[in-house]
Amino acid sequence: MSQAQRAKNMGTLHGYEIPFTMNIPSALVGEKVTATDKAMGDIASGYWVQFGQTGDPNGGGRPIWPRHDPAVDRILQFTIPVSWSGPIR
Repeated sequence: MSQAQRAKNMGTLHGYEIPFTMNIPSALVGEKVTATDKAMGDIASGYWVQFGQTGDPNGGGRPIWPRHDPAVDRILQFTIPVSWSGPIR
């Protein structure tokens, strides 16, 4: 979810991840897009591209996406750390 929408919605609505996976977060909020939104677009689209090319979303310096284990109830939280300084590919 874009930063501009966080005060309005509790969590991400269905389909709101698509502009980030296509690395066009401004499609949701236009001029209200932030550097954090753009960074999340870099990360989300990077996972998709890497997965399409190799079958594994990991690589390119992005945080590790853990392998699915049906015995483990796990959630991957997509956030940008405050100390993060720019696109990682």
